[in-house]
Amino acid sequence: VIEERLRTRSDITVFRASGGTNVEAALRYSGESILKLAPKLSSVVVWFLTDGEETFCLQENVAARIPNSKADKLYGYYNTPNNNGLTPYQEYLVGYMQNVYDNVR
Repeated sequence: VIEERLRTRSDITVFRASGGTNVEAALRYSGESILKLAPKLSSVVVWFLTDGEETFCLQENVAARIPNSKADKLYGYYNTPNNNGLTPYQEYLVGYMQNVYDNVR
């Protein structure tokens, strides 16, 4: 029984990406979980692994594809890095996680 459970959790097919990457959804879930558990925690370590560029974001809490056409009016917000090497969207996500961090201390 243990061997079968290990096999289904460690097979290469478990680690194959087959969808869009939504960094925002992952960070929001992590942030909400951390804040919910914060009173019971003495420290927090989060390992965030991704297979590539984000392809989805949240718009009004619904997953939406990040624009990849320069003709889209939101293209720059999601795709054009500023002097810090981050897009405005990525800066928004950093700000969100900074807020989580500030509320855990």
